[in-house]
Amino acid sequence: MDSFEKQIIEMRNGLQTDEPDQGHFDRFEMKLERNKQKFLFKRIYIWPAIAAIIVFGLFLFIPTPENEQKQTTLGQVSEQYAQVEFYYTKAIQHETEKIKALNEQMGSDNAIQLLVSELEEYDQVYEQLCTDLNAAPNDQRVINALIAYYQTKLEISQKILENIQLKSNSNENTEI
Repeated sequence: MDSFEKQIIEMRNGLQTDEPDQGHFDRFEMKLERNKQKFLFKRIYIWPAIAAIIVFGLFLFIPTPENEQKQTTLGQVSEQYAQVEFYYTKAIQHETEKIKALNEQMGSDNAIQLLVSELEEYDQVYEQLCTDLNAAPNDQRVINALIAYYQTKLEISQKILENIQLKSNSNENTEI
């Protein structure tokens, strides 16, 4: 039995070691790292990812000046049209300033205020024409419509100015 007892003692010493098998710690560390990475991804990266998606969504769906299309004007079509546009816009601006100055001198007149407000509403036509020009920059019909818009607005402004001046002259004559 000596040999049998020797074998049992050797096996007992092998079983009673405080150290696990070789590579056990390495395998355990690898499992811990995998679980730690999963945990970090689930907890740490999920909230910034959600925030990034929300911010990205806001940039896509909320219009900003950068996202909005720029309106094409007559001056962007060609140099010749730029000169036409410049002439009419300056003439209209000059007439509008005269109207406002005379209106202030005479005091507010409801009829004149109504004409001026309708003239400003007429600018909605301009916005629509610019949108059409943006869609088709070389469409001669849209270009002609814009030029006609400028001509009409200038004529209307001049007629309003004439009426104000006539009214002003008639008020001066009645005061004398």
